Amino acid sequence: MNPGVETSPGLAPVLVAHEEVSTMRLIRDSLLSFTLCEVDTCFSGEVAFERCLQRRYKLIVLSLHLPAVQGELLYELLAKVHHYGHAGGRTLPPVIFVGEAGDQIRVEELQRDVRVKGVLIKPLRIDRIIARAKLVLAERPMG
Repeated sequence: MNPGVETSPGLAPVLVAHEEVSTMRLIRDSLLSFTLCEVDTCFSGEVAFERCLQRRYKLIVLSLHLPAVQGELLYELLAKVHHYGHAGGRTLPPVIFVGEAGDQIRVEELQRDVRVKGVLIKPLRIDRIIARAKLVLAERPMG
């Protein structure tokens, strides 16, 4: 999907940024199968930052361990850009962070921020991904 392209009617734009292809695909495919969205993907914090400047997303899913700029710092940088660069009308979309087992102790701290819709710790499960995403995205009708 191209960041400069407008969203299809009824589909929410989502950005998934994760350094592992398999994890990124699991998240992307889960969201596409069970919610009304279209998904842009990337492997680095730098590219994720650029895409967030180019396109308005309804939800961002970030790895805490992205190359170049880690997920938590990236989200804070985006918050500053949105605050100072988009006066009146553009708000930062909510985020779901994806972490490793060692990040478990940070979960409570990260979830204190109202913009954080969840912190998923690997191994990931589709039902947990969808439960967090449905806080923001509409569910795809089954059938």
